[in-house]
Amino acid sequence: MKRVIYITEEESEKCQKVADAYAKELEEENIVLLNVGRYGFVMLQYCQQPIGIDSAITFTDSGIMFDFLWEEWFIAQLIRIAEELHMVNIDDDAIFDHLSREKQQEILDKRLYFAEKAGIERPPLS
Repeated sequence: MKRVIYITEEESEKCQKVADAYAKELEEENIVLLNVGRYGFVMLQYCQQPIGIDSAITFTDSGIMFDFLWEEWFIAQLIRIAEELHMVNIDDDAIFDHLSREKQQEILDKRLYFAEKAGIERPPLS
């Protein structure tokens, strides 16, 4: 049986840089990224005992991985802010719109921070 490789070494290195860039912040959200060799990277989240892991997503492309992790981090920030401000039954866009322009920009600037840490180019969000 032929051994299939799902991710190139070059892409694996890029994915590792993305994982490292997000590691600290995602740990706070109980999200773990694992390098699973020739299969790519797996994101594990929503661990509930005694059931276990509720979500596992595999990545073999660093750009897709970066964008997905950005979205996870971004939404987690909005949820945290909504909880702090006791906002209920409100969607992500409304939470973001409720923030000052400075706070909005601070959150959006974090995308560039992650991109620089990962050594990749990502367009800024406006």
